[in-house]
Amino acid sequence: MPVADAAQRLGLSQQRVRALVADGELPARKSAGRWFVERSAVEKRIREPRLAGRPFSPEHAWGLVALAEGEPAPWLDASNRSRLRRQLRDHDMRELLPALRRRARRVELRAHPSDLARLAKEPDLVWGGVSAAAEHRLEIVAPGNFEAYVSKRMDRELQREYNLKPSTEPNVVLHVVDGPWPFDKQRRVVPLLVAVLDLLEDDDERARRAASKALQRYRPSKA
Repeated sequence: MPVADAAQRLGLSQQRVRALVADGELPARKSAGRWFVERSAVEKRIREPRLAGRPFSPEHAWGLVALAEGEPAPWLDASNRSRLRRQLRDHDMRELLPALRRRARRVELRAHPSDLARLAKEPDLVWGGVSAAAEHRLEIVAPGNFEAYVSKRMDRELQREYNLKPSTEPNVVLHVVDGPWPFDKQRRVVPLLVAVLDLLEDDDERARRAASKALQRYRPSKA
């Protein structure tokens, strides 16, 4: 949809919508000299709960995830760890989810179905979303789809090697981490909270429903 229409739907100024596009928070494409925002991204943003203030930086987003999972987040200093623990104490987890939007860039792609099994075995990627659902016993199955977290370098390499193309009907979703890699070398599946975040951002209502159910059993007191 045009920027003006997206702004009206979101209750924001056109300038703010352009800033969100520039920050990578709203996917958009330029055609015939005009910017068009992806309609599904606008609808997702409308569905999300609001949190006052700007979204966390990638480092702070991953720090909150780590603390919520009972991990130490050693890349943060003591002051920021304390601030994020306070956020976990003072907010319901669902309220915090929009602040974690900048953890990675979501890229929706199309691969030849015969390549999916080989793609899933690539080293140095971490399964997320629908691909992590079985590990966390989330009630969603999406055969013929693959979702993972990758570095910026690996994103380029995979798109080239597998001839992945942007698509409005994707069977591959890559979450591209632009900053420091937040996973240790042994991890092959994202933590529960990250899988829940991924599924809540999915267009499939079944995926969002499964994520919402999982969120109810999530216990921020672990932080």
